[in-house]
Amino acid sequence: MAPTRFRSPAQHSLVPFGAVAAVILSGATLLGRPMASTALPWAASIAMLALACAGAAMVLHRGPTGLGAPVRWRRAYLASAGALFVLSTLATTRGIPRTLSLTNPLADHVGLSAVNAVTVTHTPTLGPMQNLGACASTSLVFAGVVALSLLVSSRRAVPVSSGSMGAVVGASAGLAAAAALQLSCATHIAHALAAHGLPMLFATVLCTFLGRRALAP
Repeated sequence: MAPTRFRSPAQHSLVPFGAVAAVILSGATLLGRPMASTALPWAASIAMLALACAGAAMVLHRGPTGLGAPVRWRRAYLASAGALFVLSTLATTRGIPRTLSLTNPLADHVGLSAVNAVTVTHTPTLGPMQNLGACASTSLVFAGVVALSLLVSSRRAVPVSSGSMGAVVGASAGLAAAAALQLSCATHIAHALAAHGLPMLFATVLCTFLGRRALAP
């Protein structure tokens, strides 16, 4: 029976949207990689960022009845998020030689952690799977920050189909992470799908189960 403090929609959205902004700025600055020099990767990144923010808004939206966004909206969002990621990947990635440099150690090929994303840059001689582990772990860290902020901000506030809303949380977080990496890591389609897409899929599945526990009243 302890009293609760009322928070306006703006206060509820401050932490999640702040997390999205922090992830985008980190991807553009802290990774230390050159930014894209053409308009297409920028357009793809902005599109994914916009859809990620739309997903965050959907999670926070309570609606006139307090039940949140309809389930059909959530399903449409999940389909749109997957389609946008695949289309953006196909449009912005390029082919690079499927060869491995014999002068570089294995750690430079696959990466070890998010630290490698800062210390090791992409080079064509390392092939499409270079820095796979580094980009994947970086994407998971970025997605985790956004997903956690959304789950905390919407805790115990989704009375209907909390699992599907959790999936929206994961997809939105994964898109934000992909948008953060898009500008400095538009390399080979195989690398992008594995290192940027699989973390998004993992976040969506994991948050589906977490949403049932964290978002349900």
